[in-house]
Amino acid sequence: MMKNAHLALVYDEQVPQDFLDDFCLDLKAESLDFRRQSLPPRGLQASLGIWTVVAVLTLCFFKPYFHGFMEEAGRDHYVLLKKKLKKLWGRFFGKDKDFHYVVFTSNGEVKQEHSLLFSIHAEIDNERMVKFLIRENCSKDDFIAGIDAFFDLIESYHSDVPYESIDLDSEKDYWGIILIEFDPETKSLRVLDPISRSRKKHNS
Repeated sequence: MMKNAHLALVYDEQVPQDFLDDFCLDLKAESLDFRRQSLPPRGLQASLGIWTVVAVLTLCFFKPYFHGFMEEAGRDHYVLLKKKLKKLWGRFFGKDKDFHYVVFTSNGEVKQEHSLLFSIHAEIDNERMVKFLIRENCSKDDFIAGIDAFFDLIESYHSDVPYESIDLDSEKDYWGIILIEFDPETKSLRVLDPISRSRKKHNS
């Protein structure tokens, strides 16, 4: 379904359609292939208002967005999309956020370091994606700065312009995915090692 798409919004099928419609409003553009794809529940327990839902939302960028649409008439769309994304902080991360979830294992409730409700993926070649993880307790300023930094990273990569200290071509991927987060202390992006993170959680 995603082959040759520019953008895709992937979401749990129980997320209310009015929320998705509101986010997608004004994002359609001529020559832009923007797709929505629902997925069956993945096992998280979450709530939105009076609904019991599994609220997982992922925005995926594919190469054609940067290797075609962005080079044509897509700059205004690019700016609008970033503005829309930045407005999601209050829905997913603020103290009065609309989406909530609780994850349980056999040992009880598990506190998550990064949000399972919202993430951004970007294709960098035919075999690899970059996944931008957002800290569960991120501030609005860090959320906005992180989105700006991530967009700059992906745009730089597809423009063959070096980006600070991150070289995506030399970074190790795990199962075709490079994990990245915004570090609130350094105010910059950093690459995460999922193996070492898993070991630290297991040993803590």
